[in-house]
Amino acid sequence: MRFPNAELLRAHAKTPLDEVLYLYLGRQNVEVLGGLDACALLRRLYLQHNRIERIGGALTPCAHLLHLNLAGNGLTSVAGLLGLRALMTLDASHNLLPDSELLQLQALRVVSLSVEGNPGYGDGAAGAAAEARAR
Repeated sequence: MRFPNAELLRAHAKTPLDEVLYLYLGRQNVEVLGGLDACALLRRLYLQHNRIERIGGALTPCAHLLHLNLAGNGLTSVAGLLGLRALMTLDASHNLLPDSELLQLQALRVVSLSVEGNPGYGDGAAGAAAEARAR
């Protein structure tokens, strides 16, 4: 089970973790999200094409997060995303989010939201409503 711990984060960061604004962890086989406590100033986080199934409270320390890419994971729940008040763009496309979870994304005040390729998007109702709300 691979997760971003301080060692992995430092390997990808070019500055001390408490100064990191941008972090790319795409295609790193991340399964469990965590270890972001030291990255409180993080603005952009790229986690696409990993094996993440849930967020939980892992992003709670990232109160300043503006852009989040979770495309191509195995997410089944949006729990942990709804508290990201500063978030402007979210790519949650190509996950396993059902209709009920996609509808919850309407609560986010994002400018750009991508949810295509999720099971709940197939009928067009929830996914389209969530994406329309973001525009």
